[in-house]
Amino acid sequence: MVHRGLLGARMSTLLDHINLARLRLRGFRSRYVGTPHGRVHALVAGRAGERPPLVLMAGLSSRATHFNRLAPHLLDRDRQVMLVDLPGHGLSDIPREGLTGPTLQRGVIAALDQLIDEPAIVFGNSLGGFMALRHALHSPHKVRGLVLASPGGARMDAMELVEFMERFRLRTHRDAVRLIERVFCRASPPLRQAMALVARRQLGQRHMRTLINSSRPDHLFTAEELGRLQVPVRMLWGTGDQVLPASHRAFFRAALPHADWAEPAGYGHSPYVEEPRDLAARILGFAERHGPRERQLVEAS
Repeated sequence: MVHRGLLGARMSTLLDHINLARLRLRGFRSRYVGTPHGRVHALVAGRAGERPPLVLMAGLSSRATHFNRLAPHLLDRDRQVMLVDLPGHGLSDIPREGLTGPTLQRGVIAALDQLIDEPAIVFGNSLGGFMALRHALHSPHKVRGLVLASPGGARMDAMELVEFMERFRLRTHRDAVRLIERVFCRASPPLRQAMALVARRQLGQRHMRTLINSSRPDHLFTAEELGRLQVPVRMLWGTGDQVLPASHRAFFRAALPHADWAEPAGYGHSPYVEEPRDLAARILGFAERHGPRERQLVEAS
């Protein structure tokens, strides 16, 4: 009998190869940029044109290839699309000094500042949403607008954070199945079992355990920080999201009063997997509203 850990590793590798091949057939090519915390990898397709570029980042232990169902719906001859692996994720380097909240944030900011040549629409889910907000606060001139799906980073005290991060410490296969049940609304029981093998493999890697165990309340947002955010925000928080507590949604509602909110029925925690067409339409609609209009105002001035 094949050990579950080995089976999870093999499945993870196979799925990555398949998804990468699909994206390459769509025109995506790898690009690496250097940062003080190692190289960051992105899959890039298209070229700069009339429409603002789109930058996508996924959540904890996810990778650029996981956008294989969403990305094809975003391609356009007048737009560049970039799928970014966070530091320590996918094909990006693991920081030599360890993957922690601060090294992750600094690596993302340094990478996006190099990848983005003109103000972009940035999509982020979960941890990717957290990083998108961090970058927008640090480099607002690089961001035309944010589309966030259940972003992380809501303020918690030490006890709340410990309890929250516990759900990502997958000590048993049952722990992994429970997490998959929280993340995905409609995955069938057999699929949940398979996805749990992959999740346990990915979150069980040493650098991922370091990131989880090093999380601290002062790495998270304060309402005052988010109050300084000036760029347009489209917030998507699915009614089926069972990963983030309701208190996180309430935090962002209060801290980002100017955000345009939607709570789509049927959206789980990672809608780019389960609802790629609908999510693509929402991202592109936001990009049309906040892309060409701003360009026209600049040209008119």
